Amino acid sequence: MTRLRLTVSPLAGETFQSIITRIAARNGASFAQDFCADMALTWREITRGNPAAVRSLAILANIPMEKMERFAVRSLSHHEHSINGEYLTSATLPRRELTVCPLCLEEDVKKRGALARYCRVEWLVGCYRNCHIHHIPMLTLPDAEYPRCQHDFYQRVEDHWRVIVRSASATVSVKHGVELEKYLAKRLRGKKTNKWCDQLDLDLICRLCEWIGIVLTLGAKACPTDLEAGQMSRAASAGFDALSSGPQTLETAFRAIRDASTSTNPGFQADFGVLSRRLERVDHDDPRYARFLDLLTGFAFANYPYDKRDALFGRYCKRRQIHCVNTAAKKHGMNGTRTARLAVALGLGTIKQGQRIRFSAPEYDPIFAEFSECIPPQQAAVRLGAWKGRIPSLAASGMLLPRFNFPEMVPVYHPDDIDAFLKTIERHAIEVSEVPRGYIALTTLGKHAKCQLETIIKVAQEGRLETLCKLKCANGLQALYADLEDLRDQIQKPAPDAFTKRDLQQVLRVNSSTITFLVQERILPATIVPHHRSRRPVALISHATVESFLETHATLGMMAYAAKTQAKHVATKLEKAGIDPLPLGARNSKIYVRTPELESMFDPRSNVDSNCVCTMPNTRRSIHPEAGNE
Repeated sequence: MTRLRLTVSPLAGETFQSIITRIAARNGASFAQDFCADMALTWREITRGNPAAVRSLAILANIPMEKMERFAVRSLSHHEHSINGEYLTSATLPRRELTVCPLCLEEDVKKRGALARYCRVEWLVGCYRNCHIHHIPMLTLPDAEYPRCQHDFYQRVEDHWRVIVRSASATVSVKHGVELEKYLAKRLRGKKTNKWCDQLDLDLICRLCEWIGIVLTLGAKACPTDLEAGQMSRAASAGFDALSSGPQTLETAFRAIRDASTSTNPGFQADFGVLSRRLERVDHDDPRYARFLDLLTGFAFANYPYDKRDALFGRYCKRRQIHCVNTAAKKHGMNGTRTARLAVALGLGTIKQGQRIRFSAPEYDPIFAEFSECIPPQQAAVRLGAWKGRIPSLAASGMLLPRFNFPEMVPVYHPDDIDAFLKTIERHAIEVSEVPRGYIALTTLGKHAKCQLETIIKVAQEGRLETLCKLKCANGLQALYADLEDLRDQIQKPAPDAFTKRDLQQVLRVNSSTITFLVQERILPATIVPHHRSRRPVALISHATVESFLETHATLGMMAYAAKTQAKHVATKLEKAGIDPLPLGARNSKIYVRTPELESMFDPRSNVDSNCVCTMPNTRRSIHPEAGNE
């Protein structure tokens, strides 16, 4: 075969298609495809990297075969390509689009002349958006117009050289790093990179960097087709930072995506946006994706509410690890609002988070299951067989505590706790077929005994209520009965050392209306206290009060009793002596102010009965209340 006299030498990282276009220009051809036709070469086969075409051109241009084919773009199928052993697809190798670095091309001209302007292999990759040498954005040239072919690199650069020169003088360095571009250049040129992502093919790396970066930097709602080149560049750079170092940095990125999501309907697909949508379309059984999909699904199953046997990207969840409000509510048979409030009460989130609340299923499932078995106070009262108002008082006394009692929630009670509480009472009761005559239900016995239900229950639990019985056909407190007097015997207190109104009526020997008057007018101040047995309210007057009263007053009844005569005789004699009683009214007994004249007429020291409550002055007074009467 005839060899060309005018040829070129391949430059560092130059593509095979760039070499052929420079050779064509060196030989005066304006169109690379015409030059190939003149040389009996097929332009289509050259652009597809056909080994036979590459070999023919290598012989024609007197260039070693290994240099010609190393950076040739070889078409494996309609949408699959290979460069230097790296797998790429039409999505990551946009062959119709040509991007160049203006500064690199200017340097080529300065060093070797215009014919030395060549295409670097990394420029072919779609996500190579910044020059890793000059740190400036790549310039995308206008589309080739017929008859110019999009693969004719040299002539396309020549067509737009003025644009390239103007762009070189107006370039601005990118603010973010160019680690992705450096990695692409090294890997395409066959250099070692020592990155975790080396185990992934280059096409997948380019895709994942963009998908991860878009969601990480712009959010789940961002769409690649709506983004500008600068946004895509920053996104791809952020995605590469997460992907290059391995599982730990990837998991950190996944967590950042999850935490930054503002979706009103949270979930893995909603949070991971374009990354999730694009991965849904790939072949989940393809070994290319296996490593990354295993990491991503592992994170999803550990951080999102997937149930056992739920599928994601061809992987199945082995066991549930995370609950959200809805899944927890569904599993434990509770409504969403109640479940959310419980989660907030347990410190798992806030009300504003709503459906975004997440918590560990293995750790909190037992708590939610236990809570779901509990019942509110109204139902607890029905099970207990008591009025619903008794439940809080029983809780306050410590007899029946709620299983869960949070500040912002109604306290709930476990049926087992209620049953155990009833057993502490029922074990001391005798089962009967019908209620004995005169017995009263425990739930209403307190009204008659004037005491709280808690007091009755405590007596019953201690086994001191001998008449306690239970109906065989009923359950709860409403099935328990006891005798009122039996209860009074157990709760009776010692009689107080003071006078009741009835006691004082006998002591002072006056009628009941007089005692009432003296108490109401605070002449004899009384204290209202429960009766020591019946526990009904009763007025008690202290001994000191009565003694103080008798220091200055004497009743007609007491003087008549001391004189062993009728009261009217005493009253007549006092009236004749000009000693008048206090004006207490016609209905009340007569009471006199004690004076020496009165004491001289009726000396109570004579014939004083041993049970008399008082004597006149110069005699020590003693008071003996009668117990058991009001």
